[in-house]
Amino acid sequence: EDFADQFPRQPDFEHVVYKVFARRIYNQQLSINEINWFWARKGWNFILDHPFHFFKRLLEKINFVFHNYRRHDLAHVFQNDNNFLTNIPTIPFALISALAIPGMLIAVKRWRERFFIYTVLLLQVGVMVLLYVSDRQRVVIVSMMIFFAIDFLSWMISKRKHLYFGLMVLIILPMLFIENQLMDEEKYLWQRYFISGQLLREANRERENHNLELAAQKNALSTAYAP
Repeated sequence: EDFADQFPRQPDFEHVVYKVFARRIYNQQLSINEINWFWARKGWNFILDHPFHFFKRLLEKINFVFHNYRRHDLAHVFQNDNNFLTNIPTIPFALISALAIPGMLIAVKRWRERFFIYTVLLLQVGVMVLLYVSDRQRVVIVSMMIFFAIDFLSWMISKRKHLYFGLMVLIILPMLFIENQLMDEEKYLWQRYFISGQLLREANRERENHNLELAAQKNALSTAYAP
């Protein structure tokens, strides 16, 4: 079927598939609201059936929010980050997070003074945890995290007897620096994605040069790298 004609101006194939899937199950031309409710019920039922998996994924997202790992959802952003931005010296986000987390806890006593900062920060973190975490979404909270990190350092200097909060930072910091298997897998998948794209471009060139057998081989390899 030619879904391009049926669903014009769709940003990606997932937006098409989730509509087609729901409509074919009901064998009706469901509206967008009905389709959204269909998937919302599916999601809620899955959470009830697999609560451990749900909370595990929730913790993974929270870790992504504060971790040093820069998670990307756009190919060109991932490529620019790895090719250029990694060579620019910056303050590690893990260090900012490790200072900001106790800073947020200490500043709770003065929450009225920092109501706007807390509100924006918690709302954005909530959106990321509810949907998904990416570095371009996280950039919204960077300035607020720096604020709480500086606030914590200022508090530590003025309250020297509370050095046990410094121990908290030393405990949190390695946890936010060490990359886990999920992060390694994401980088691996992105690398395969770029290799797949390169092979597909080579296949197209071979096809234009009428080297059909070689074009078919490269096309198959492209699919194998990013099925």
